[in-house]
Amino acid sequence: MDLAIRAGVHTGEVELRGDDISGISVNIAARIADRAASGEILTSDLTRQLMIGSSVVFDARGEYALKGVPGDWPPHLHSSTLANRTSSVELSDAMARDNYRRRQLEPTVRPKI
Repeated sequence: MDLAIRAGVHTGEVELRGDDISGISVNIAARIADRAASGEILTSDLTRQLMIGSSVVFDARGEYALKGVPGDWPPHLHSSTLANRTSSVELSDAMARDNYRRRQLEPTVRPKI
């Protein structure tokens, strides 16, 4: 089955609430995803800036006001060859493996401040 997805990606802090996340960064990612067409991955400008020097290619998509978020936001279309040549299932598997690796690196005991 060919499944076309759309995604919005933003980099920022999130609030952990049990097994869920929330916060302004989650809202920004959701609003950016609302702007994506089927099969597109849109990122915030901050995420694009943090990936400068990588092999990922981005195309500017103008500026938009995002509901509930101050200022105008310039989303960027993620158009790397990886995204164009990778199926949704392979991309999902890669994201799951990355998430697993990140959890393995998290400290089990939080330092006292």
